[in-house]
Order: sequence, then C-alpha cells, then structure tokens
Amino acid sequence: MQNIDNNEEGSTGTVVEETAAMDAAAGRPEAAEPAAPDRDRAACGGAFSRMRAAVRRNARRRRQELGRRLEYERVRRIRRKSVPAYTHCKNCGERLVGMYCHRCGQYALDIEQPFWKYVKQYFENVYQFDSKVWQTLWLLVRRPGFLTQEFNAGKINSYVHPLRLFMFLSVLFFTFVFFCVPDAGSLYGKMDEAGVTPVATLADLRDSTVQKLLPEVAREIGLDERERVWVASARETFEGLDSLVTIYDEGAGSDTLLAEVPSLLIDRELLVCLPGDSVYWSRSDADCPPEALHAHESERLRNEMIYSGMMGWMSKWLPLVVLLLIPFFALLLQLSFRRLRYMAHFVMALHVHSVLLLLITLAIVMGVWCGVQGWHVVLIPAALFQLYMIAAFHRLYGYGWVRTAFRSLVMYGVYLMVVFGVMVALVALGAMSVGVFSE
Repeated sequence: MQNIDNNEEGSTGTVVEETAAMDAAAGRPEAAEPAAPDRDRAACGGAFSRMRAAVRRNARRRRQELGRRLEYERVRRIRRKSVPAYTHCKNCGERLVGMYCHRCGQYALDIEQPFWKYVKQYFENVYQFDSKVWQTLWLLVRRPGFLTQEFNAGKINSYVHPLRLFMFLSVLFFTFVFFCVPDAGSLYGKMDEAGVTPVATLADLRDSTVQKLLPEVAREIGLDERERVWVASARETFEGLDSLVTIYDEGAGSDTLLAEVPSLLIDRELLVCLPGDSVYWSRSDADCPPEALHAHESERLRNEMIYSGMMGWMSKWLPLVVLLLIPFFALLLQLSFRRLRYMAHFVMALHVHSVLLLLITLAIVMGVWCGVQGWHVVLIPAALFQLYMIAAFHRLYGYGWVRTAFRSLVMYGVYLMVVFGVMVALVALGAMSVGVFSE
C-alpha cells in the first residue's frame, strides 16, 4: 500500500511538472509571471474596488443611522403621549389598549387637561402641526425623494401625509402671498375725506433741488420724453419752472400757449384735461374745469375696482387651479418614468410641489423684504427647483444622472408651457368677470 501511494504521488508530481512546462511553453498568462503593467493595472483595480466598497459601507452605515434615529423619534413621540386617567373608552365602553379605542377609534382625551393642550391638539388633528411637521419638512428639503420612498414603502405614520402636507403649506403660502400683494390704495393713491386723491402740484416743483433731481427720476422710470401740449393759464402755471418747461408764445393776447413739458407731468396728472380735449390745466388752477378732475378720479376708481376684483378672483380660483395641476404633473411623470404605478408618481408630485411653494416663498422674501432686485430673484429658486427634481427623480426611479436630467428637463418644459397657458386663461376669465372688456 505504501508503494502504491508513493507511485501515485510520484505520478502526480510528474503530471503537475509536465503541465507547468507545457503552460510555460505555450505562453499562458496563468503559468507565466505577470508583466509589470498588468501588476499595476491589477493594483489600481484592487484600490478602486476597495474604495467603492468603502463608499458603499459608508452609505449603508448612514442609512442605518438614519433609520435608528427615525425609530428613536417615533418611540419618543409614543412615550410623550400621556396615559389617560380612565381605562375604558368614554364613547363605547371598550377597554383601552393604547391611546385610541380599537372599536370606535376615539382618542383617549384627558377631559381635565389645560386650555393650551386643547389648542395644541386642534393644530395636531386638523393641520398635523406637531413634531412630525418639522421632521418631515427637514427630510423633504435635505433628502430629495426620500419621503416618497418611505411613503411607497408603507411608512406612513412616521411623517405627515403628502396630501395633508401640501394642503398645510398651500394655506400658509397663499395667505403669505396675498398678504404681500399691495392693495389698490397703495398703487393708485389714497383718497382724502372729500374723495379727491391728494397728489403733488406744480408748485411743489419750484424748488431748485427738486428741479435738478426730476430729470434723473424721470429717466429711471422711463418718462424722460417731452411732449408739446396747449396749456391754459400757461404763464402763471409755469412760473418758476423755466428749467423744466419751454413756452412757445403763439397767439398774442392769449394765455393759452403751446408748451413743451416733460411726460412725467402728464403721466402723474400734474396737468389734466377733459376727455377728447387737447388743452391742459394745472390741478391747482382755479379755472380748471371740475369735469377734468372728475374724469381722472372716475378712471382711478375704475382701475381700483378692476384691480380689487382681479385679486379677489385670483385668490378664489388660483389655489384650486394649482391643486388640479398636480394630477397632470403626476401624469407627465408616468409618461416620463414608467417604473412605478400612477399613485407613486402622484405622491412625488405632491412632495415636489410642496418644495416649489417653499422656493416661491423664498423668492418673495428676497424680492419684497430683502430688497433683492434683478432676474436672479427668479432664476435662483428656479435653478434650485430643477436640481431638486433631478435629485428626487434619481433617488426614486433609479435612472442615471444624465438620463434623469434630460427627462426631467423635457417634462418640466412641457409642464411650464401648460401652466403658462392655464394662467393666461385664468387671467382672461378674471378680466371678463370684473368687466374689463365690457367697454
């Protein structure tokens, strides 16, 4: 037996040696020693593999930490719920297991709680305004597409429902927007007790400092042109305004003269005339016909009524139109990204439009309160919104960055054209409702 084993071992060693010799003779890479470039390539590939594995481990670790933190917050919210003083439901008499009755669904309310808790529970039940709101908003902004993934995975109770979140933000948004919109009085001027709008007169322009600044101001607002008009009581009206007005003495013995005046004087109604008449009077002129002032005041009142009616129309229908645009946006997502069912796209549309409301609010704050002017007030929020959509779509649908960016840009372009058409139609219907085209 020992001889047989030795023979087998010797034959095996011989076969291995012969195989190695044949491989070396044939130039096979596994038998020959690898060349230096191959060793460098293998080393680079190994380093890249290790780096990619490290990145994956870090991402997995961050997801696990986020999951543990969210679970901790959920348990802490549950523990904060105070245990009621009674053990059976006050509505149906069923024994309570937790804060809600499993038979009728009534919340186990502490009847003797203070008033501030009633107010707190009102906002929690009606608007979901509790700690989940801040956590949901933080995750909505910081991790695009994450909340949609969580909702589609069935994790609903840990966050504010997407539809309720959008409705809550839309109520705050439209309240803020229409609060910032100027009223008709600030645009057209406020009236005194006599019903006449107090405006400046030509006598206010006789100051030399004002006359020097007036051309610059007129140039900034686009009213630096000059017009030739016939003016009654011209010599008395334009006394002390030689640097602003040029009087042509035509018609001897008459005080109604041809004058060249800045367009600003007519646009700001410092000079007024009757409808269809080419002779202007100063508002402070004692010979100014009352019909001239009344005609301008009637036009002003009509403009104020149209403006107020348009704002009322927009405040009534604009929130509903924005809400109806969300299913259309979800349909565009369904056509662009076909991997999920329609309701998953609808949840994504709700989250995306919630972020859009926040960005529009940021643009209003920048333009109105911070005094920022220029196109960047609109372009910066628009660019941030487009980048947010690309990141959210990449996370949810799993396409590559380039493919996701191209599809989102095309889809967003189509959506903007539809929104523009809807807004134009809405403004036209509002104008018809307030009688802009009646005359």
